[in-house]
Amino acid sequence: MQGKQEIPEAIGRAKTVLVLQTRSAKAAVSSILVEAATMGPGASRPRITWAGPVPVDQTVTAHFETVLLPIVDRIANAMNRPPCCFEFSIVNLSVYSVSELLSQVTGFSLDVPALISMISGASGLPLRQDVVATGHVASSQGDIRPVMGMSAKLQAAARDNSIRSFICPRDDLDISMEVSAPIARGLINREVIATKAHCRVILVSDLVEMLSELVVPRSLILAALKHGFFAPVRNQRDGPEPLTRVIDFLTSDHEGRFWKAVEEDFYDGHAAAACELLHARFKHHIAQGVYPSGFGGRLLLLLRSLPPHTRRLTVTFPLLDVGLCARLAALSSQADLTDCHELAAACLGKFTLNARRTVGLEVETAADDVAADPAVLEAVLAQINPVRLVETIGGSIDAARGAYTMESATAASDDEFFEVITGFYLHMLRCVGLASPSSVDLGTAEKGATDLVRHAFARESASPDDLSGPIRAAMNEARSGSRGRLRFVLDVITEQFKMEEQQKHIEAVLALAVDPMNLSEQVAFVSALFKQLERHLPPSIRKQDPKKYAKYYKQLAFAYATSLDHVGNVMRAM
Repeated sequence: MQGKQEIPEAIGRAKTVLVLQTRSAKAAVSSILVEAATMGPGASRPRITWAGPVPVDQTVTAHFETVLLPIVDRIANAMNRPPCCFEFSIVNLSVYSVSELLSQVTGFSLDVPALISMISGASGLPLRQDVVATGHVASSQGDIRPVMGMSAKLQAAARDNSIRSFICPRDDLDISMEVSAPIARGLINREVIATKAHCRVILVSDLVEMLSELVVPRSLILAALKHGFFAPVRNQRDGPEPLTRVIDFLTSDHEGRFWKAVEEDFYDGHAAAACELLHARFKHHIAQGVYPSGFGGRLLLLLRSLPPHTRRLTVTFPLLDVGLCARLAALSSQADLTDCHELAAACLGKFTLNARRTVGLEVETAADDVAADPAVLEAVLAQINPVRLVETIGGSIDAARGAYTMESATAASDDEFFEVITGFYLHMLRCVGLASPSSVDLGTAEKGATDLVRHAFARESASPDDLSGPIRAAMNEARSGSRGRLRFVLDVITEQFKMEEQQKHIEAVLALAVDPMNLSEQVAFVSALFKQLERHLPPSIRKQDPKKYAKYYKQLAFAYATSLDHVGNVMRAM
């Protein structure tokens, strides 16, 4: 099937048409480019500034500050985005166009493209670059009104081969016709007809209709997932209706839009585009630390409902990185257990249908057997090999340790010892994405840090039953030890934390890929492991039936994650 058609898009950039202040009233397609910068606490810099060679009248800046900024601030607040400062520039005017400008840019023609580029820059929402827009924003409530110079603007749009649509307020053409002389009205009519031969002329009544033409639905979904307004928390429905409708358009029904886009992509044979949306959705929920209840069942149902030939020819399993799936599954609660299994089935391609009898007829089993799919098993093994574990887990934990510095390497008291290990534990959780400000509980954190120390220093305890022994050993080292004191304690904690997180990762990946109650899946996993390690296993083991080791698949997986030699040693002991 053909690839998905790419639509040119950019963030903080809107196309428009400027009438040049020349005797011939020429117009040129140009872009309003906005650099949005988050305002820091107590910032006093101007919120609207200009850059570039095109001069702009001060009245335009004042209008932006009094009318456009309040609109953008309210929309950004509803999208959970901070207020920004905006630096504007007018770009893509040809050299001869710039030289023909007799004075500053004036009037209200910049309003609509400036407003939508500000919204784009503040939210990370891309805008179509094959559409030009013009219009006056008449109030801070979001009303749009007509501007003049339509004949020249239509001509300029028609000349530009990159433009597919020309958008203006519905009254633009009507007002232009009313105020123009009969000859001019005839000229505008001819320009509309001529322009339609090259691009669509779209008349809109409000900003929502304008944005609907400028924003690609899947790009809105991706921006919402990546920039935190997929599920906004602020209620903004009590304001002026035009602006409320804009907020609803940008922040409402993302769930419905998401599933509609994913379904269309899969059914149209664009599995890569669907997976891009799924990847962004997984990352969003992992960042939020919340499992999306019901998500796995809905995705599995969608994939099962695809025509078999579409699934076989266009969908490659695993759908997403197995490690990413495991991280999302790890967020599930006991109530989500069934849905989590369905998520694993969807991501790994488990669509086995049991044989059944209906009206005395035997129905053959139709199956996409994930256990026999080399690509899936290869992806699973890739997630738990030692190199990948270092890259995905060990590297971030080591970086967290390296970034944690202390003024003193000695703990002066018990309280300071526990304060340091708890702070360091929270630092590691935060750096590897396992904690957010809303999930921090100091009591739980201190217990987690203490348990980590107990496990890390377990060998230094005189008796396995002495739970306080490892803690005392670590405290003695932190106060007066000879191996580095607190630095050594933190180093040992780091290695223990790394080992535990790697074990959790391996268990999550195995839970996704291998059903502990399904012998065929266990045999398939061991067979894949044999194939992967064929050159490293002694002949005596290579000749064995993989079924012999099936029930030990977890032990073999952990051995594989440790080292290749360790796998052989474990097999010999079985």
